[in-house]
Amino acid sequence: MKLTPPSADAKEFYTNYHKEKVLDPYFWLKEKQNPAVIAHLKKENDYFNKMLKPVSGLSGKIFKELKDRLPKEDAAVPFRRGQAEFFHRYVKGKQYIQYCKKVGSKVSVLVDFNKMVKKGGYLSIHDMGVSYDGRYFAYSIDTKGDEVCDIVIISTETKKVISHLKNTGGNFTWSNTDMIYYLTLDGHIRNDKVWRHILGDNQKKDQCIFHEPDQKFFISCYPSSSKKYLLIRSAEKVSSYVAYLPLDEKGQTRPKVFSKLKNDVLYSIDHAHNGFYIRTNEKALNFKMYFCPDNKIDKKHWKVIIPHSKDINLLGMENTSKFLCVYERSQGLPKGRIINRETGKVYFIKFPEAAYNMSFSSDYYEYGDNKIRIHYASPITPKTTIEYDLLTRKQVVLKVDEVKKFHSKNYQVEYVMVPGHDKVKIPLCIIYKKGLKKNGKAPAMIYGYGSYGSTIGYNFVPSLVSLLDRGMVYAYAGIRGGSELGRKWYEDGKYLKKKNTFKDFISCTEYLVKKKYTSPERLSAKGGSAGGLLMGAISNMRPDLYKVICAHVPFVDLINTMFDDSLPLTKTEYKEWGNPHDKKYYRYMKSYSPYDNVKEQAYPHMYITGGLNDQRVTYWEPTKWALKLRDFNSGNNDVLLKINMGEGHFGKSGRFDSLKEVAEEYSYVLTKLK
Repeated sequence: MKLTPPSADAKEFYTNYHKEKVLDPYFWLKEKQNPAVIAHLKKENDYFNKMLKPVSGLSGKIFKELKDRLPKEDAAVPFRRGQAEFFHRYVKGKQYIQYCKKVGSKVSVLVDFNKMVKKGGYLSIHDMGVSYDGRYFAYSIDTKGDEVCDIVIISTETKKVISHLKNTGGNFTWSNTDMIYYLTLDGHIRNDKVWRHILGDNQKKDQCIFHEPDQKFFISCYPSSSKKYLLIRSAEKVSSYVAYLPLDEKGQTRPKVFSKLKNDVLYSIDHAHNGFYIRTNEKALNFKMYFCPDNKIDKKHWKVIIPHSKDINLLGMENTSKFLCVYERSQGLPKGRIINRETGKVYFIKFPEAAYNMSFSSDYYEYGDNKIRIHYASPITPKTTIEYDLLTRKQVVLKVDEVKKFHSKNYQVEYVMVPGHDKVKIPLCIIYKKGLKKNGKAPAMIYGYGSYGSTIGYNFVPSLVSLLDRGMVYAYAGIRGGSELGRKWYEDGKYLKKKNTFKDFISCTEYLVKKKYTSPERLSAKGGSAGGLLMGAISNMRPDLYKVICAHVPFVDLINTMFDDSLPLTKTEYKEWGNPHDKKYYRYMKSYSPYDNVKEQAYPHMYITGGLNDQRVTYWEPTKWALKLRDFNSGNNDVLLKINMGEGHFGKSGRFDSLKEVAEEYSYVLTKLK
C-alpha cells in the first residue's frame, strides 16, 4: 500500500513585495514555538522513516562498510610545543576524539570529548589549540548546532580548568603570554566583537578591544606569522579592512586600521620580521601582493612583489623567517608559490594528479624552522600529511590516512573542460571504478555548489568508495559562482548573472549523458545550503534530466528570506544575490528562487533534509518547499523531508552517527537508480 505523505494546513496569507501580492499558504510554518509546527515536522520525519524502511537492509550494509573502512583507532600527526608533543586521536568504538599530550613515551589524555555528550546528543568541536609555550590547551564546543560556543582553557600540566568563557563565536587566538583573544556574536550569528581575556580572570573583567557595528561585516582575528601582532579582519562579500595591535598588549591601546575601508576592495595582511605583506584586489581582480616596512605603511610605500595575473588567483599567504609562502590557484587546481626573501628565488609546490586538493600551514612549527606542513589528497588518494623543508625542498611523508579495503589503482579520475551554454569551458572532475563501460547504463551522481567564491576541493572522501564499488560514476562540477577559475569565475555567477551557475551545472550533467557515462533515468544530483538552491533551481528548470535530487539544508525560499532583516546573515547576503529592495534585483531573484518557481510538472524523486536549530538556512525553507513540491508534482515520484530536531546546519555529529545519514542517503539513491 502506497503511503500518503503528510500535509499541512494551507492558510491564506499573501506576501507583498514591490506591491506584488503572492499567496504563500505555508508562511505560518515559521512559527517555531507553535505546537502545530513541531507536530508537522514529526509527521514528516515519521513518513521519511517509513519510506526508507524498504532500503534499511542496504542502508545497514553500507553503514557497516563505511564504518569498517575507517581504522578502529587513529591518531593525528603530533606537533611540538615547548617540551611536549600534542595530538588528537580516536579510540576504538568511540565517536569523538581525545586530545593528548606526549612527553617522551608517556601519553596523557588532556580532554576526552566522548565524556561531554550523551548518546544521540550533539557536539561540535569548533576550534582547539595549544598555547605557544605548551602550558595551556583551549577548545570551543557547540552542543546544540546553533553555533554558539563555550571556550574552555585548561592547564596541560594539571588538566584543571583555568577559564571558561561562555556565549562566544568559538574562535580564539593565543598571545605569547597569559592572554587569549576571542570573538563573540551578535544576534545574527555574526562575529562582531574581539575580547581580551587574562587567563584565570572572571569573564566579566574581559575587555572588548574591537567592535564592528555594521551588520554586513563579519570579523575574524589571527596572529601574524611573526607572532608580533594580533590581526583583526572585518569583511563583507566584496570589501574588507584590517586592524592590528601588538599581540601581547595589555594596556588601553586600541587596534589601528592598517588601510581604511574602500568599497569593492578586499585585502588581508601578514607580518614577518621585516615588515607587512599585503594581498589586495584593488585594480587586480585575482589579487596582487605588496610589501611595506614596519614604519612605512602608507600606500605610497607599498612595493609590488607579485603582480596581478588574469590566470592565477592569489588566495592566501604565510611567512616563516626566510620565506613567503603563497597559496594560489590556476587552471582550477591549487599550488604553492615559495619565495626566498633573502635571495628572491621562486619555486612552486605542485602535484601531478589530474585533480587534487592541497593546503599548507606553518602553524605546526617555530617561525625560524622554515618548514610547512602540507595536507594533500585527491579523489583517489587518501589524505597525506607531508613535512616540507623550505630550505632543502625535502618532503617527508608523516602520515597517509588509513582506508581499509581500498586500492587507488582500481579507480580512475578524469578532469575535463565542458562547454557551457555560452561556450565558456567548465571544469568537471569525474571519478569511477576502472572497467566502466560508457554505454549510458551506469548510475551517477553529480555534485555542485557554485556560490560565495567557494571552490570544490577534490579531496578523498572514504564514503564514496561504497558508491564507486557499486558501479556509480561520481562527478564534481566546478561551476560559476565558485572561484575554480579565478575571481571572474565567481563574479560571473552572482548578482544578475546567477543563472550561469544553474546553466553550467546542467551543461555538466548533459556532458555526462552525451558521453554515455550515464542517462537521465540513472542520474542523481546533490548539493547543500547554497548548493541546495542550485538543486531547487535545476529541479524547476530541467526535471527531466535527473531521477533523484538530494538537497541538504537548501536555501530555497530566497525572496522571503532576503526581505527578512531579522534573520541571521540577511544583510550580508545582499552582496551575493542582490538587494531585493531594488526592483531590478528583486525581479531577477524571483525568476529563479526555487520556492517561487515550483510549477505543475513531474519532478524527480526529491530527498530533502534540514535542521531545526539551523540559523543559516532555517528549517521552514525545506519544509515549505517540500509541501509546495507535493502540491504541484504531476508525477508519482517521492518528495521526502527529514528535519533533524536536535541539530543545525551541519547535521549529525559524531564519527559514526554522521555516517548513518550518509548510508541512508546512498541506499535510497542507489535503489531509485536501479
